[in-house]
Amino acid sequence: MMRQKTCRCSPGLLLVGAATLITCTAAAQGLSIGTGAHLVVDGTTQIQLVNANLTNNGNFVPSYGSVVFAGNNLTSPTISGSSYSSFNDLILNRTNSPLVLQQPIAVANNVAMVNGNIDLNNHILDLGTTGLVGGERNDSRITGTSGGYIRLYTTLTAPQAVNPGNLGLEISSAENLGFTELRRAHTPFDVSSLDLSIDRYFQIIPTNNYNLNASLKMYYFEGELNTSSEANLQVWSSSNDGTDWTLYGANSINTIENYAILNGVDTLDQITLSTNVIGAVPLNLSLLKFAGKMEGGQVLLN
Repeated sequence: MMRQKTCRCSPGLLLVGAATLITCTAAAQGLSIGTGAHLVVDGTTQIQLVNANLTNNGNFVPSYGSVVFAGNNLTSPTISGSSYSSFNDLILNRTNSPLVLQQPIAVANNVAMVNGNIDLNNHILDLGTTGLVGGERNDSRITGTSGGYIRLYTTLTAPQAVNPGNLGLEISSAENLGFTELRRAHTPFDVSSLDLSIDRYFQIIPTNNYNLNASLKMYYFEGELNTSSEANLQVWSSSNDGTDWTLYGANSINTIENYAILNGVDTLDQITLSTNVIGAVPLNLSLLKFAGKMEGGQVLLN
């Protein structure tokens, strides 16, 4: 066992045995955990990766520590490797380029968005039953238009304005939804032939999904609006993983605090926001002349 109180490594740190770290700052190539190696975080240790990657081909034990991705270079750092990576606290404090996932990860406590974006890159960020996202805002948020989603599990007992994992969906219902899986993703959908959704949707999978009479308050960021007109956003829902969409409308839209409210929802499925071009109010036309005649057995209207 190697016990090392402080390690500063450039161009990178390669672990090939077992190590317990108190603090560690890695730069350039980053931190690489080799096959068969073990990296155990000691207590509330902080590992800082400055303009650096994390490659996990071994075993990473996060304990109560945190991993910070920092820096300001134009090349995106990545989390990759053949082994599943779990974190206690994952802290992002970057400018100029996002942190990009190249494998699914789990965060047990807090994804702290200090600066910069996280690109899911078609992977899952699993918050389990205890994780949450903190500090997210328009200029520092989790994205993923190419796919992937944030996932969490919670038990909803007659919830009132409950925002599981701080993901941006408040759920209220007098009914017990029971054990519920909630997903947030950022792939846009063609909800109709003319309507493209925003770069955000939620999928709610409760144990009890019948006669809920639920109220939903769905938040969004302006950077996710896509082609949608913010003032005309409405809720759309899909029960078949985004193949077909039904317009539910909205009871209110707040373009200052960026949310839409929909009341009286009996069944929770996949929801997103978009405008409704097809159902828009038609132009107000006045007819100056109208005439009709029979032609070839049909009526011709002019």
